[in-house]
Amino acid sequence: MLSTHDIVGRDVGFSLITDDAGRDWLSIADQISADHGIRISTAQIGEQAHYRDYDDQWEKVKGIKPGGALLVRPDNIVAWRSLRPSQRGGAEVQEAIGTLLGNSIWKPMTNDINGVH
Repeated sequence: MLSTHDIVGRDVGFSLITDDAGRDWLSIADQISADHGIRISTAQIGEQAHYRDYDDQWEKVKGIKPGGALLVRPDNIVAWRSLRPSQRGGAEVQEAIGTLLGNSIWKPMTNDINGVH
């Protein structure tokens, strides 16, 4: 038996959890990780996914509809959720991470104190 606590936490950075219908969320999480160097582990729970919910406990407590997603901070706190599938190719989670990190990941990097790029 596996708990969602086993797939999130400090060792994996942020975690994005969705179900079989949440493929857009996984794609954008991978893109954010690659583009910005932010660790985001991903997990799908469902009949066709790597993780299965054999006793329907996840289905009862997840608090999202099919295709929705949860973003969990490294300290196991749910930081953001989308109740339904993405309407914008996963951009909603990108905005949420930007807000969580003070939008610092979306600003151009500067190489000195005067703001020269």
